Amino acid sequence: MIRIFLFALLLAFTSNAGLGQTREPKFNLISGADGITIGRINSITRDREGVMWFADQTSKCIIRYDGTHMKKYLNDSKDSNSLGGHGYPECMVADSSGIIWIGFWVGGRLDKFDPATGKFTHFRHKANDAGSLANDTVGAVLIDHLGNLWVGTISGLNMLDQKTGKFRHFNHKPNDSLSLSCDIVRALYEDHEGRLWVGTGSEFNPASNEGGLNRLDKKTGTFTRYLADPKNPHSLIDNKVRAILEDSRGIFWIGTAGDGLHTMDRKTGLFERHLYNPADPTQLSRPEFKGAFDHITFITEDPEGGIWIGTYSNVLNRYDPITKKVIHFGTPADKSSGFRDSRPLRGLCF
Repeated sequence: MIRIFLFALLLAFTSNAGLGQTREPKFNLISGADGITIGRINSITRDREGVMWFADQTSKCIIRYDGTHMKKYLNDSKDSNSLGGHGYPECMVADSSGIIWIGFWVGGRLDKFDPATGKFTHFRHKANDAGSLANDTVGAVLIDHLGNLWVGTISGLNMLDQKTGKFRHFNHKPNDSLSLSCDIVRALYEDHEGRLWVGTGSEFNPASNEGGLNRLDKKTGTFTRYLADPKNPHSLIDNKVRAILEDSRGIFWIGTAGDGLHTMDRKTGLFERHLYNPADPTQLSRPEFKGAFDHITFITEDPEGGIWIGTYSNVLNRYDPITKKVIHFGTPADKSSGFRDSRPLRGLCF
């Protein structure tokens, strides 16, 4: 069983008003409320009302948090409209109508939750139904700008037709370079031009070279692949892609296994690797690479334009694009931020 530790953090910024200085982040640990204790959080999303939702691996539940009160949604074996009872919630996204979509890992499913009714609708793989979910193990979910739901499983990419409840499948095909590079989908992202990017590969299988970054042409259903090439320093450093971000300045970030922080020129398809430099830990990089399974788990941007890089084995960095310096959190040198958790990180929400 993959053990991915999750905890919820609310990030507050303190500033010296009028001094024009970069504000210093402070962390407050939210351990629970209303008798609910938060366990390992695998995913965080915010709905249209600003309410936070957490996918809790420990209790195999989802938690609603409005900033004061918490409510837990669990499986009830006697209620078919309750949360799915197999696996644990791995990923989650809220759509524009307020619906929450939850993907489950390890024998799971895809669930659609309507907070207005409190009912869950379940989507599962059915061997005799070509329009069903490709696999019950779901690693990524995304709502695009047109309202389409994209679901990444360990058996390829799926798009749900919400009118029919059927899925369109996109898969890896041997000897077809225009197909998905790998069926294990672990990251989905839509850029400002509406292009869908798909990160693939199992980050917990370092012996495998399968994976890669893929760009989908929605009109043709074909993919452009971007793969690691040991002979090309402007390729991905590793094929296991776990994090994708287009920031407010238009810079495209890719996070992989290994020392794999990259920015990408989408016109040329070339990557710039931002490697950790022990001689200058403040230069742009992920935290120091540690362990065979280490990988970048997320890249996100805060309201100040800072870029946050979370990792599985070595905590958290924030890059300031103005000073072009990195601050490390959770290290022995970090005395004031309040960040005290050294476990693997899965998300940060602003």
